[in-house]
Amino acid sequence: MVRSPHVLLGLLLFGGCGDDASSVVTERPSAPSEVAEEAEPQGLPAPTPVTIPMADGLELAADVAAGPDDGATVFLFHQLGAERGEWEPVSEGLRRAGHSVVRVDLRGHGESPGGPDGWRSFGPEEWAQVAADGEAIVAWARLRSDLPPRWVFGGSSIGSSVAIRAATADEVDGVFALSPGRAYHGIDAISPLAEYPAERPLLAVAARGEVASAETAREMARVAPSGSARLVDGGGHGLAMLQDQPGLLSVLEDFVSEVAR
Repeated sequence: MVRSPHVLLGLLLFGGCGDDASSVVTERPSAPSEVAEEAEPQGLPAPTPVTIPMADGLELAADVAAGPDDGATVFLFHQLGAERGEWEPVSEGLRRAGHSVVRVDLRGHGESPGGPDGWRSFGPEEWAQVAADGEAIVAWARLRSDLPPRWVFGGSSIGSSVAIRAATADEVDGVFALSPGRAYHGIDAISPLAEYPAERPLLAVAARGEVASAETAREMARVAPSGSARLVDGGGHGLAMLQDQPGLLSVLEDFVSEVAR
């Protein structure tokens, strides 16, 4: 697949390997008067449930909402102890913007094998399988003719680790990570970034109150050739940051839409 460099909106401020001042944006909470009221949204068709085969024979539960061919396909991976439905606010906004969405229940979570609480007894071997599942999802997606070919992988917390590792695939055009960690449950999320081509943007978002995650976001911005970190006030983890920073939803939508161009 031939790619051209993406020049993102000014508010995303992509930086390569420069210092933090050039690659990190700090966002303050919006005052109530600054948050525009939205009209009552029209209903969207329900996503189609699917199962995705893994290398060891298990099948992960997921759902697919296919959109126009000129949009992106966004693959979403939830945080620890959650399930794919936690992405509803984000997936709805992405679908209204004309993108396809694939949401996955990680193994040991939701409707996938061992879910919803099997993850509690996972050891290193099981977490290594979770990390490897992203590759199987890429292999499955290659066979789906209904998914637009501009791919964006996104994750929350440990889901961002899965997304980052899977996004080393050639087909992936962009990645975003909410509350990333260096190695949640041993899943290395830093080293894979060095394999990204120069034109593949990565956006790492973390709350300033979560010091370890904020530091990881900064490091990701340095390691990824086209990486940037966006730091927000508060201590929300993963999608909880949207409660303190509702404007982040638009940031993610703008990021995906720019990658889709």
